[in-house]
Amino acid sequence: MGAASLLPTQPPLPVFTVVPVTIPYPDRPVDLQLRVSAPVLPSDTESRPLPIVILSHGMGRSNWLNSLAGYEPLTHYWASQGFVVLLPTHLAAVSLGLPPPAADNGMFWQDRPVEISFLIDHLDTLENLVPQLRGRLDKANIALAGHSLGGFTASLLLGATNTSPITGTTVRAHDPRIKAGVVLGGTGHGGASLSDKGRTMVPFYHVDFGTMRTPALIMAGDADLSPHLTDRGPDWHWDGYTHAPGPKDLFKVRGGGHGFGGVAGWSAAETDDESPERLAIVQRVSSAYLRTALYGDDAWARTLQVVEGHPALGATESNPLVTVRPQLRICPTRPLALSRRVLTSAWSDVPIMSSRGAALSSCDDEPTHRALEDDRRDRRCKSAAGVRCSPAPMPTGARYYARGLPSPPRAVGRGTARGAAPAPSTRRQENEAHRSASHGFAVSSILQPLLAAN
Repeated sequence: MGAASLLPTQPPLPVFTVVPVTIPYPDRPVDLQLRVSAPVLPSDTESRPLPIVILSHGMGRSNWLNSLAGYEPLTHYWASQGFVVLLPTHLAAVSLGLPPPAADNGMFWQDRPVEISFLIDHLDTLENLVPQLRGRLDKANIALAGHSLGGFTASLLLGATNTSPITGTTVRAHDPRIKAGVVLGGTGHGGASLSDKGRTMVPFYHVDFGTMRTPALIMAGDADLSPHLTDRGPDWHWDGYTHAPGPKDLFKVRGGGHGFGGVAGWSAAETDDESPERLAIVQRVSSAYLRTALYGDDAWARTLQVVEGHPALGATESNPLVTVRPQLRICPTRPLALSRRVLTSAWSDVPIMSSRGAALSSCDDEPTHRALEDDRRDRRCKSAAGVRCSPAPMPTGARYYARGLPSPPRAVGRGTARGAAPAPSTRRQENEAHRSASHGFAVSSILQPLLAAN
């Protein structure tokens, strides 16, 4: 192992696997089968509940790996790092031999998120079927991962929607019980982003990431070209980062193809991208994100620190959502994202300092949390008076932290000239509207103590 060995990891725990586990599923052609992988804990920690990671498999060309039989390089590794990992077989699995569904439900895409939510509904049943898990599942800490088509499935459960060009029906499958996501080689925008072949292969596909607010890590290979789906380059696979609101992290795997070094299985015949080094990077980076999301430790911050010092590992970007008291707009400027887009807008009466250059600005007139759809426009934020933008020392992995200023800049109200303060009544109305719009968004754990001090 090369530079991947520098990435932080936990000492591996022994892992046990139970397969197949069958959960009765009425009104489905077959019952739900899954593979369960979990760590064997030391006797002094046996009673500790374990967070859950559910993995949605892709399609691929394999007869077996697009089912509970695949993805052992990920499921075994994540289990060794302290997670109970569940890999269900979706209806589209070649091994099930089911007849193809109607075009509007191609690849059984509408069933896939329903199957994941069904599995979460029946975790008590799972404990009864696998006695070793009884009382050990932390049902309040669930993450969802997905590769390829499974990345599309994960995106829907994280909050994205899909409107079928065939029927015009919009599918919403967001499951709020899922606290975080990892999307590996997921699908990007439909419509004009699809190639001619792509429109034939996935005629049902037109995803909207504008409501995908659940925190997520988007992982994509910077050499992942998918001409059978899109005419765009590898950036298509990180549309879930580019266009989604809420806290998102992007990790571009250097030299990575769609197989990420072999995540779908150990056989070289099953991947377009055989690389033990890249596979180890994906294992460690994804596990670090999951440990921070579900255990609350600093694994992700330490991983970012290593990656920043070793660019051969890959490249990272972050788009964290900050929800604080509504008065002043915040929008990260270009240096934060290394692109020409405005990532997210918010309001605050506390200035924000960024290690990569954040400005308090009036560049977005909407008092809501959202990622701008026109992300490729060259909209430049103008720093408001009295705001400090500084590369001050910060906790590694954080992109913002709060500090009070004696004279914060005035807010810009909707319908007012840039730089002008709205009338008091307008400001009160907008603040109340913003409080309603932002209800339910969480302040990041890194920011909470800092905001409490102001």
